Amino acid sequence: MLIGHEKQLEFLRNSFKTGKTSHAYLFSGPEKLGKKTLALTWLSEFFQKNNNPDVILVDAEEEIKISQIRD
Repeated sequence: MLIGHEKQLEFLRNSFKTGKTSHAYLFSGPEKLGKKTLALTWLSEFFQKNNNPDVILVDAEEEIKISQIRD
């Protein structure tokens, strides 16, 4: 269940419906707010309609390094 991110999830759903998905999404903010749950909820819906293996979850302690993205 996703609580508190209804607007964000609706934005992501609409981006897919209108064919305006971005090449990348960054979910940023304080810990324990549900960012990862939001991302995984949307991805599960997205992948039911698409088959794209280009999903990378980056766990950054302080900042995302270029090498993490390149990997």
